[in-house]
Amino acid sequence: MRVLILAPQPFYQNRGTPIAVRLLAEVLGQNGIKVDLLVYQEGEDVKIPNVTLHRIPAVPGLSAVGPGFSLKKIGCDVLLWLKSLQLQRKVKFDFVHAV
Repeated sequence: MRVLILAPQPFYQNRGTPIAVRLLAEVLGQNGIKVDLLVYQEGEDVKIPNVTLHRIPAVPGLSAVGPGFSLKKIGCDVLLWLKSLQLQRKVKFDFVHAV
């Protein structure tokens, strides 16, 4: 089984939703499910078995994305959507889960 997780946030950061997303990816990976995790361009690279981390491209002006609403996040979300389309053209996912 192959799952795409869309997590519109800097990943990994030791706070709230990124912790929950990491735990979700770890549990899926531990159960033999191949996970593609698509996140913003910022954050710590972490190694999780059976999980491939994909990041949107770094664009000047779209850095230091924090919690809560911001215009930067709208730009990052557009890039996340485009990257997700690119991934879905290459790979047949059984499920797409958005956080």
